[in-house]
Amino acid sequence: MDLDLEFSLAWQNNLLKAIDEGKTGKGVFTYCAKYHYDKNDMDNIVKNYIGDLHGFINFLNKNWGWIIKFSEDGKKIFVDENKDFCVCPVASTLKQTGNDIPKSLCNCSEQFARSMFSKVVGKEVHTKVIRPIIRDGKSCIYEIDL
Repeated sequence: MDLDLEFSLAWQNNLLKAIDEGKTGKGVFTYCAKYHYDKNDMDNIVKNYIGDLHGFINFLNKNWGWIIKFSEDGKKIFVDENKDFCVCPVASTLKQTGNDIPKSLCNCSEQFARSMFSKVVGKEVHTKVIRPIIRDGKSCIYEIDL
């Protein structure tokens, strides 16, 4: 089975589980984001950078090609995935099958990013996709409130 399709089916199962449990709004993506996070073994990656935000940013820049800038007051970071495609396997499956990619899919990415950065800085952060690639064809940009 195609890996993106296998991922998408498991992801969909997690979405339905959240709906069955009464989650609404962005909360329906809770288990989906956790599934993706766990599938990428992010805890194993992030553990090396707990308490070291700058080290984690260097890792993301060097290994994932992300461009990250701090706001002037240092309370926010802006993360540009610096890719000309959506990195989400679900979006890839939808695109391959000729389906539109719903903008709500980015809520999963927000929670994925929140999990990563919250673990690194040791407190809950707020994340928001401020420019999704599926909207304008440019790379995804996140705003993360530290």
